[in-house]
Amino acid sequence: MNCKQLLGAASIVVALAFICPAAPRADEAKDEYDSGVAAFTEERYEEAAQAFRKAYELKPSWKLFFNIGQSEAAAKRSGLALEAFESYLAQGGDDVPEARREEVLTEVERLRKMVGMAKIIAPEGATVFVDGVERGEAPLLGKFPVAAGVKHTAWVVMNGSKLSQKAFKVTGGDTVTVDLEEKVEKGSAPVDSESEPIDPLEPDDESSGMVTAGWVAVGVGGALLIGGAITGGMALNLDSDLDHDCPDESCLGTRQPDIDKLNTLSLTTDILMGIGAAAAVTGIVLLIVGHKKKGEDEEPVALAPAFAPGFTGAVIQGRF
Repeated sequence: MNCKQLLGAASIVVALAFICPAAPRADEAKDEYDSGVAAFTEERYEEAAQAFRKAYELKPSWKLFFNIGQSEAAAKRSGLALEAFESYLAQGGDDVPEARREEVLTEVERLRKMVGMAKIIAPEGATVFVDGVERGEAPLLGKFPVAAGVKHTAWVVMNGSKLSQKAFKVTGGDTVTVDLEEKVEKGSAPVDSESEPIDPLEPDDESSGMVTAGWVAVGVGGALLIGGAITGGMALNLDSDLDHDCPDESCLGTRQPDIDKLNTLSLTTDILMGIGAAAAVTGIVLLIVGHKKKGEDEEPVALAPAFAPGFTGAVIQGRF
């Protein structure tokens, strides 16, 4: 039996809990339930789960956990689905029909192979969210299942402001502890708990890119310097040969090709050594700046071009 068939079978049972509502909250709960069924039918599974949860808040019924579990399983949120199905069995107890119990137990066994466990540490009194779902007020008791092998985002909110946010993953059968007690900088903007959280895996500074660029520059500079050393060595050998063959420079007229080659090697050496030195120095600066955390009172580090007779390169300015 697939998810839609299971949900359809359960819908008849759960709907009975909403017949002849005795209060406005029951009417609202019935509306949320109907919205959940419609969303599930249209394959908007996360919206369906959210609607069923709202229905449960307005008019608690253990039968709704089945609908929540089916929606979360269809949305591939294995941890939330497992929790919902376990709550369905625990709260339903002997009232769960035997055939339905067997179906849910089979699904529970499948889901347990697809989850790990997460333990959230957060400031007392803060509201904890994981993947957009409110998990309760800290301190949270124990740990809870989350889908294995995928990225999750946890954050805490207090008085409308986000205190901390972290991303985490867990492998199947393992447990990960997520510490959210470190507060973000003062003046953080209020957070809408239902909005899409900032992706914490994206870099929020340029230090990583600077380090990478630094290593590239050092590598390129080193290669150019090696090339300059090779051409310089060739120029020295050729110059030595010319001095040996023409000590009084009387035969230089017949060695014009060698003289042209010597001039070319000398010019190439100057260019390679100059550019290589500048690239290497630039790479070193990028590595230092990328690894260093600058404080407010630190002077910026900069690379300034330097020119002098026979030299083109750069100098480091600033304080480390």
